[in-house]
Amino acid sequence: MKPWLADNKTHFIELLKQQSLPHAMIFSGVQGAGKTELARWLTNTLLCQTIQTEHLGSLENLQNIPCRQCKSCNLYLQQTHPDHINIELTSTSIGVDQIRNVSRFFEKTAQLASNQVVIIENAEAMTESAANALLKTLEEPTNNSFIILLVHDEQRLLPTIISRCRHIQLKPPTGNELLKYLDNQQAEQDPFINLTHLSELKDEECAQQYFQFSQSFIRFLIDKSQRMTLLNQMNANENSVNWLERVITNLMRAETSWLNRLTVDGLSDEKLLEYLTDNKEKLWQVYLLIKQFNKQQLTLVQLNIEYRLEKLLVDIWITMNAVEE
Repeated sequence: MKPWLADNKTHFIELLKQQSLPHAMIFSGVQGAGKTELARWLTNTLLCQTIQTEHLGSLENLQNIPCRQCKSCNLYLQQTHPDHINIELTSTSIGVDQIRNVSRFFEKTAQLASNQVVIIENAEAMTESAANALLKTLEEPTNNSFIILLVHDEQRLLPTIISRCRHIQLKPPTGNELLKYLDNQQAEQDPFINLTHLSELKDEECAQQYFQFSQSFIRFLIDKSQRMTLLNQMNANENSVNWLERVITNLMRAETSWLNRLTVDGLSDEKLLEYLTDNKEKLWQVYLLIKQFNKQQLTLVQLNIEYRLEKLLVDIWITMNAVEE
């Protein structure tokens, strides 16, 4: 399990000792933060027969929680435990029938363990009818039943669902501390680096793709070249929209001297800084365009992504070429 989850594990053990674990919980965080790992560990702990028959205080080593040796643990590890179900996103959304299955599951008594546990992955993808069905289950919890919702952004859940759950936000380390956990040997370390950059941190080919992409995007901003190259790179790489946000953010950091390791082929550091200073307001507007695009990606199911990417570049071009009054 990811090292930064140790405090969360200790917190849940204390809640279990006090018999005050919430009936419903939301685990939120960026991809790679450890939401699924923590949810599975907690689920296994709730189902573990050793934990249920012995006092938690006698198990001082967190590595022994859960025991992973009893019948219940073995069934869970084989994904065949009768007192647990996992709701996954198998299409563009989680439908009402999947959530009704959760309600029917809780109507039955536990077969092997004392507790029943449901994990709903990508819970923000529930349809409105599915969310309303879940709300009924949250309003009338059965004894020893637990629901864990895994989300990237809890704000996409209904406020009424959020209000009935305990929210646990996972915040992995950033910068050099994150690189230490990842055993990353990069010579140039970025104090702002985070888990959304994991693919290029762990994969040299992806790191090179990011560098080429950043060069194309900066050139597109500065001298309006590389438009087709940039568009092809965006269509070819699933990370491209996140990379847009990362590059524009780093440009703004460089303008304020928060980050000084930006290089552009054929452009001196002085010329780049002069450009950033002269266009900082326009860069901010570009940043807002990218954030709006990202939000639409999350909320619009019927999204022609290639058209939207091309329109985004057009909007950026118009913004960077706007004549200041």
